[in-house]
Amino acid sequence: MAVAYRSESVLTALLLVIACVGYGGAAPPGVLEYTAVGAVEHPPGPGEVIVDTRPRKQCESASLRGAICLGPRDFLGYRGALASFRQIFWVLGTSGIHAGETAIVVGDHRLRRDFVAGVLYLCGQRQIRIVRAPVTGFIGRHPALAGPGRPRSELAAPLYAGRPRLRRLVFRGELLNRLYHPSPPEILDGRSDRRFWGAHVRGTVGGHIPGASSLPLDRVEAMERRGRSLPAIDRGAIAYAANPYTGIAYFTALTAGLHADADVYPGGWVQWSGRAGDPIDMASRCAGPDDCGRLYTDAGHSDEPLDAIAYTGLIAAAVLVITAALVVRAVRRKG
Repeated sequence: MAVAYRSESVLTALLLVIACVGYGGAAPPGVLEYTAVGAVEHPPGPGEVIVDTRPRKQCESASLRGAICLGPRDFLGYRGALASFRQIFWVLGTSGIHAGETAIVVGDHRLRRDFVAGVLYLCGQRQIRIVRAPVTGFIGRHPALAGPGRPRSELAAPLYAGRPRLRRLVFRGELLNRLYHPSPPEILDGRSDRRFWGAHVRGTVGGHIPGASSLPLDRVEAMERRGRSLPAIDRGAIAYAANPYTGIAYFTALTAGLHADADVYPGGWVQWSGRAGDPIDMASRCAGPDDCGRLYTDAGHSDEPLDAIAYTGLIAAAVLVITAALVVRAVRRKG
């Protein structure tokens, strides 16, 4: 069984590398940090780009001048699953971001902002600076810096050329193997204490990954405000939360806020609890539909009914269907 899990992990990693062919070489260390609002009190300089993570309509209506509109839905697929690197790189290419630039990430909602920042970091962006202060209020106070946000184009030109930081990603099979290692890793669970202990079930199964420690995101934020950091962890930590959206945002908070040496298991509880046979501590089940919360997050707002990747796929499918119908009609007429 361990061989099967290891094969799955290796295969997944190989697919990710193949998807990013052309971006070879070791990924640069990079910088992922929080910064004050002063970072956007002047137009971006050479080698800088502003990324606005607010809902698309809000960003395109009024943002910081020259800002690129990129939200969580641009990187998430069906039921909140994280898109492949190939899809994410296409999205970044259509946005006009270059991997060598410093991305200044702004927004109003911390999860949205930190998730997008974390995705950029994992994809190999050279430097990411995350502005803590909500950007909508800042725009209102500084109208001279305001302007419509830039939507993505239809084509990825030039292609995004980041080198993914694959070493910061931990896949399910790898995590399972490491649980049974003589020196298992430190695992940090970013969900609430109630979900960690199985008292609140979100989905069908509650509990946590064996050996994990509960360190909810709100506690991380409180530690950051007090200037505290995590105790040194010799083996490095693996962070996870409910799903890819909250898990990558949690990874960002640990890395940028507490300067933790952490990797991320992006599948999170949604993936771990969804596989029969995976070990679970404090396992519990919900009593019925009324007792079960939603496990997946839409990571968006009502003005964004579909993520960009799924939306593009639907358009492509519709074009193919219409084209096929026209061809059939033309053939029938000739007949």
